[in-house]
Amino acid sequence: MMLERALRCQARLQAYCSNWRPEKSKGSDDNTYDLREDILSSEEWQGVREVVKVLKPLLHYTKLAEQRDVGLQDWMPIIDTVTEHFSRASQGFKEMADEGPVYEWLHICCEVALKKLDHYFKLAHKSPLYYTAMVMDPCLKYAWFEQKWTTPSKSDRIPHVKTAVLALWRQAKDRSRKAAPVAVNLPAPQQVPAQVHEGSNDKFRYDHKSIKYTTIRNSDGEFERYCAEDALEEFSLSDWKRLEKNQPDLVQFALDHTLPISSSECERSFSSAKFTLNPLRAFMKSDLFEALETLRAWFLQSHNDDLKDNEKKRRSEELEVISEILQ
Repeated sequence: MMLERALRCQARLQAYCSNWRPEKSKGSDDNTYDLREDILSSEEWQGVREVVKVLKPLLHYTKLAEQRDVGLQDWMPIIDTVTEHFSRASQGFKEMADEGPVYEWLHICCEVALKKLDHYFKLAHKSPLYYTAMVMDPCLKYAWFEQKWTTPSKSDRIPHVKTAVLALWRQAKDRSRKAAPVAVNLPAPQQVPAQVHEGSNDKFRYDHKSIKYTTIRNSDGEFERYCAEDALEEFSLSDWKRLEKNQPDLVQFALDHTLPISSSECERSFSSAKFTLNPLRAFMKSDLFEALETLRAWFLQSHNDDLKDNEKKRRSEELEVISEILQ
């Protein structure tokens, strides 16, 4: 960030402004702009530090949302975390507003940022996709809302979230039922004559085992059971394969909503291409350029997979050591 660079060069910037002398313009007695007027006071430099401190989490979560393995289920937690961060910062600057105009200005900036975040939240609130992606993440489910949205203004929205997600699930079930109807050919039932006891009425039948069968069964059972189960600490998309055989509709519903936030593969390709097609390789042919970019993408994917596997292995070894110590 430019502000971080300015803080590192604070002494040199102050010295440059202090030692600068304006030159008189030819044919006029008026002086040009005096750069010494741009020297920041200690209070203003403190304001720059506060700006960097406030914007740093925003930069972190912006970069996080651009990653390939971040999906819609991460959007609402990101917005919620950033909103809480700016809310705390705004309150802090409001309490310090009497110490100088810089803090009052920072308070106003944080309030404007909160309005923009609230606008984004309302846009996401209109679509159930974001909430559905969170519920279909076994590491979040409804537990995230119940544990994070504790204030009255947020907890009142939880029933709306559950209603919207359930409605979307029922729509998905109806579409799958209409798109792929299952035809079952069963043999025609044989007419069995009713047994009649001597001396009894001919209309009497042995129906002690007869029950009433409903034509419409409860299609929300698997979804309700899934939501009632506790959230898992670790879960990846590949783990849905274990449930695909027994719960195909639930798995498909989950995979349909675990979409990446940023699907800018084309932009990523252009960004990485500038390192391959530099001025020293201006005459590279297109087939070689395409091969290099493909190999680069494969290598990075393999490298990321190896890092994840090593992290899982390391955590597994740590858990084994901890369990042995506890025993």
